[in-house]
Amino acid sequence: MTVTRLVFLLCLLAGLAESGWAQKFTPPKPGSPASLIRRPLTSEKPVIWEDTLASDKRKKREKKIPKKTFWGIKTKKAYTKVVAGRKTTYELFYVLKKPKDPDPYVRELWWYHRKKRKVFNTPIPPKEKEYAVYLHGPYEKRINKVTIEQGQFYVGAKTGRWETNAGTEDEILLEKRKFYKGFPKEAKVTYYDANQTQVQEVTPYENGELHGIYLKYFQNGTLAEEGRYEFGQKVGVWKTYFENKKRVKLEMQYPPDAWAADTVEPAKLREFNEQGLVLYDKNVEDKKKRDGKK
Repeated sequence: MTVTRLVFLLCLLAGLAESGWAQKFTPPKPGSPASLIRRPLTSEKPVIWEDTLASDKRKKREKKIPKKTFWGIKTKKAYTKVVAGRKTTYELFYVLKKPKDPDPYVRELWWYHRKKRKVFNTPIPPKEKEYAVYLHGPYEKRINKVTIEQGQFYVGAKTGRWETNAGTEDEILLEKRKFYKGFPKEAKVTYYDANQTQVQEVTPYENGELHGIYLKYFQNGTLAEEGRYEFGQKVGVWKTYFENKKRVKLEMQYPPDAWAADTVEPAKLREFNEQGLVLYDKNVEDKKKRDGKK
């Protein structure tokens, strides 16, 4: 090797040392596969691409709930309108798009008559079934522009929070109640089976006090007893039934309201046998007593 070539190589190595390349790159042995790969003369560190969850900033697309769908059930809008002088009463609500059977244990159900364009909460007469459809979803009742009642229905049964207002422009709240698919939300419900499909008893509570409709069932699902509590007191007519005949067995009369509980004693109104014949009728017995005095 000549002196000129040696000087050239020394100068070249000195320049590479200043750039830092010589410290990061060790020349491969001559004839090795690595010696055939061109390497950039650079001091920059290689870029490492990481595929991690943190590096993926794409947002998941939320599934949109179809309009007019409540609790996964499709509905249609409907309304009623009654004009009386300067007062116009509106009911704005939704009804089931497809028929669906309500809970057989719920006693109060609301349905819409498509021909008469009215809302009812009575048992559906057999002749009216083709026109009847259960309410399902939000409900609002207005007088002119003032809301007097609002809440939600689940297949004909009241559910969620229900509010009743005074009907004045300031919409003073008169009553607030909470339900769960037809039963008071605080109600105590007991069942015959572990899967909770056969209701045994529904004891209504509101604000920790007995209040509302009481229901008791036989194991075959037929009604055994029904009545109403008001502020912890039995009120009105209570009925017990025969298990197989589905007929009334006994009717008991309690005070008309809780305020009369201390002044009115419970009394037996009527009693029947399993064939439906009257065994006792208070009105008849009272009449006999009056006639006997005469």
